[in-house]
Amino acid sequence: MKNKMLIKTGLLWLLFMVCTVNSYGQNFHAQLYFSNLRPNYKAPILSNLIRGVGLGGNLAIGTNRYQIGIESEEQSAFLPFFGDIPDTSFQIQTSSFGGFIRANFSSIPAYRLGLVAQVGMRYFKDEINRQFAEAPDFSIAYPNKIRGWSAGIGFSGPIKKQFHWEFMYRFSYYQRPEITVQELIIPKHNVWQHALQFGISLNLVWGKAKREGDEMIKGRGW
Repeated sequence: MKNKMLIKTGLLWLLFMVCTVNSYGQNFHAQLYFSNLRPNYKAPILSNLIRGVGLGGNLAIGTNRYQIGIESEEQSAFLPFFGDIPDTSFQIQTSSFGGFIRANFSSIPAYRLGLVAQVGMRYFKDEINRQFAEAPDFSIAYPNKIRGWSAGIGFSGPIKKQFHWEFMYRFSYYQRPEITVQELIIPKHNVWQHALQFGISLNLVWGKAKREGDEMIKGRGW
């Protein structure tokens, strides 16, 4: 039920964005991205989980330079591939969903290389898996979604026509509550996620902003 309500809220939020776009210039942005994660869990029992990967996507709409949007990402944190493997190890699966505000500071955002920045709020859902002697031991999910924050800065540039590449440093923060399973206590702790993110996006521009962008390109001799 909560997942359905979250999806419904996201769709209503996206509809609101579509209805309130500035008539000066419209920009639709859709992106798929891969993240190389560097988690930092402030709990000794999870401190050796220092590697991870993520796969996500986002949708945004707004003016030529500023957009608001929604995004979703699946992440997995695990032990490093090299070094000794302890008898007892953990892996954490994280799902997140939220909204953000995005800015592109290029002279012509839809057509030129530019600095991009993003800040937003997410809800995180974690599941912790423990292995003992390379065999699954137990799995426990936090019962509630946890609100947190994320931000990032990077660069975006054109590939061909409406398609762009994007490289960004991202970080997020939230706080997990204490949880107990099979006499094991995982204490309340802060979660920091650092990520190097690479994505491919589709950027559609129309209206007055597109006409002005086309005129600037012709005037500068692209």
